[in-house]
Amino acid sequence: ASLSKLARQPSMRVLEEPLVEPGVRKEKRPRVPPARPETPPMDPAAEPQPGIDITCARPHEVDALVLAAEKVGWSIERRVRNPHLGAVIWVNTREETMDRWKVLRPGEWLSHMPGIGSACEKDILAKALESSRASFWPRSWCTGDSFLVSDVCDEVFSCSALPSSLIVKPTTGTHGKGISLVRTRDELLAAVEKLRSQGERQQEAIVQEYVERPMLLGGHKWDARLYALILRQPAESSEKGRNSKGLCCLLAQEGLVRVCVDPYEQPEPRNLHRSTMHLSNYSISRMSEKYVHNADVDDGGQGCKRTLSAVLRHLEREEGLVKEDFWRSVHHLVRGTVDAMAASVLESFEALDRAAAEANAAEA
Repeated sequence: ASLSKLARQPSMRVLEEPLVEPGVRKEKRPRVPPARPETPPMDPAAEPQPGIDITCARPHEVDALVLAAEKVGWSIERRVRNPHLGAVIWVNTREETMDRWKVLRPGEWLSHMPGIGSACEKDILAKALESSRASFWPRSWCTGDSFLVSDVCDEVFSCSALPSSLIVKPTTGTHGKGISLVRTRDELLAAVEKLRSQGERQQEAIVQEYVERPMLLGGHKWDARLYALILRQPAESSEKGRNSKGLCCLLAQEGLVRVCVDPYEQPEPRNLHRSTMHLSNYSISRMSEKYVHNADVDDGGQGCKRTLSAVLRHLEREEGLVKEDFWRSVHHLVRGTVDAMAASVLESFEALDRAAAEANAAEA
């Protein structure tokens, strides 16, 4: 019932109908401000509405949650007074998830699904997608699967129809750190060994085919960040947007497009090191003097950050893109990804159910 109310929100649709209005991500704020902001005051005479419980929210998260709540007409509270209307309990850590899971009331949903973090790690997700034979996933190899890194190199370069370039990423890395392009066995071996020797924690690597002829935007490489809301549902549910594995997925029709600073060239030995041409990560682009800030959410033709809706309009006008075909392909990609990770996520749910039951039994 709570999910039905959520889906009836003006900006929410199940997978076949994307959601959310445009908005450009703001500049990065300090991660840990000195004090937690106060909960916005509530009007006692106001009509009851769904809410977001920010008890466990980090200080830097509260502003975004307040903006989101205002957008959909929800309340911000320390403990939601009307959970039957629908409520999101914001959690971050496993301990917070466990504590709130044990006392979760009907109509309340945790903000983070147990197991989703590990399921999204590059190596785990790669294995899941390959096991499901996802057609959109490039060939991938994980160094953690082999005792010797040289074994992985041998396997990669023994493949038929090997692309001329490969991309090497740390399995748990972020912000474009540690990513490199290679073309030879020696370069691959050196890149993997460099990752494994950096820092106190040994980093494994995922090696993938590099897409050498991507669709360009004004001559620049780009990517799109898409956002999906995943919810746990009974496996027997047959409503639109649900699958046989017990997960429901709602997809946003708005997203964030990130555009590389430098014009794209197909990889060659002379340009493999040029991260601003091959990687669209904001953490890399913002350090360049060529970085272009875009303050207009409706402008899809300039800026290193653009809204997806504006870019799609631009591509429709300039490249003849058919937006319906684009979304049809995106739905297939998102559905395939959720299906691939479903087993791992639901196992985490079951483990959490058992742990909560044991903890409740011990307290009793």
